[in-house]
Amino acid sequence: MNRFEESKIAEHDGRLDEMTREIHDLRIEKEEPEKEMTRVRVVAVEFKKEKYRLGEDEVNRNLSDGFVIQKEFQTESGVVIFMTKWEKPKKVDGAMN
Repeated sequence: MNRFEESKIAEHDGRLDEMTREIHDLRIEKEEPEKEMTRVRVVAVEFKKEKYRLGEDEVNRNLSDGFVIQKEFQTESGVVIFMTKWEKPKKVDGAMN
C-alpha cells in the first residue's frame, strides 16, 4: 500500500469516527424528550445608582429558579433582559373531554 492510500484510509477513519459520534449523540437526543419553553420573564435593569440593584436581584432570583438569559436589549437607561424557563414536556392524557 502506498502513502497516498494510507493517508486516505486514515482520513476516512477520522470521518467514520466523527460520524459515529454524531450518530451516538443523535440517539441520546432522541431518547431524551426535548425541553420546551414553559415560562418567560422580562427584567429591566436600570443603570441608575439607586435602581440597578432591583433589576440585578430579580435577574439573580430568576437564575436561581431555573431561568436562563435568552436575549439582552440595550436601552438608553439600561438593559432589558429576556429570560426563559425550559422544562421537559409534561405527559398529557390522550382523552379529551
